[in-house]
Amino acid sequence: MSPEMQNIVTFLIPAYMAFWLITFLYVFSVRSRQKNLEKDIETLRMLVEKKKESGK
Repeated sequence: MSPEMQNIVTFLIPAYMAFWLITFLYVFSVRSRQKNLEKDIETLRMLVEKKKESGK
């Protein structure tokens, strides 16, 4: 393997690892925020139902 190819491979492998790590962290972050939003929506839904019941 030529020295140029070795340099490319030397940077390519860590670049792929960094890419997948960043992608995984991003997906984990989005999923975490989605769960929080789902909890907030459920809380709001319960508050609206309670408000409707007390208003009758």
